[in-house]
Amino acid sequence: MPVKNIDSLEYQDWYDGLDANPLIRWYQRNIKFKFLMPIFKYLKKDSTILDIGCARGEFLQRLYKLGYRNLSGMDIANALRPEIADKICFFEESITSPSFLDIERPKFDILVIQGVLHHLPYGELSNCVKNIAGITKTEKDSSCAGGGGTVCV
Repeated sequence: MPVKNIDSLEYQDWYDGLDANPLIRWYQRNIKFKFLMPIFKYLKKDSTILDIGCARGEFLQRLYKLGYRNLSGMDIANALRPEIADKICFFEESITSPSFLDIERPKFDILVIQGVLHHLPYGELSNCVKNIAGITKTEKDSSCAGGGGTVCV
């Protein structure tokens, strides 16, 4: 079963409901971001970063506040917060598309994938992994300290 693109308004309403949930806000502040942030000490501020399944862009917004500027987000619908939407490059599509690599795409130093893979149908995971590998910079090309091509799941 392919990932279907849902109506952006429906997506926005769903995220508005999450934003109102204090448990979700606590999780994002105290678990999700604190777990991932130590990874970024190995990145230069000009590293290219793609957040796959970026939702409203909270993680990208946090990175922007820390001085990262080459930020991109990808999700199946655009529900970005206005305060980050004009600061990043956004791709409204699915990483699981079999034709994803048929067009030339930028490559990234690091791809962040948070809470996405378990939503994908089993048959789509191979496309996802192939596509991730196709847009991740090689160690030789990456600006990450100690080599790049890092994927966080």
